[in-house]
Amino acid sequence: MLASICVLVANLVAQRFNVKVADATNTGFWNMANLMEPIEEMVLLAMPTHHSNLFAAERTQANGLDCRVSAIAKQETEVKELLEMGSPSFDLYREAREGLGREAINEVKLNQA
Repeated sequence: MLASICVLVANLVAQRFNVKVADATNTGFWNMANLMEPIEEMVLLAMPTHHSNLFAAERTQANGLDCRVSAIAKQETEVKELLEMGSPSFDLYREAREGLGREAINEVKLNQA
């Protein structure tokens, strides 16, 4: 998994994105965030627990970072909670179900043709 993250980061950096891989649950990271290069557009939170994503979204607000914050979620209640904070999120399980359904329908159509 770490190798795939490194490849993804390298590809984004090659495209001139400002990418930082860090522990967003570390308060020290957010305390330093204002001292780093400015965040121009977006922070993407993709940690495995809702609590971690929520904490990091709160830290961006507390540090006055002027950027969009998006996150992943696993339940509709998590999506709503993040949205109430101004952070749109994506329900991983809903997206996976919809994607699986589309793929299954396409497979059936191909087999019928």
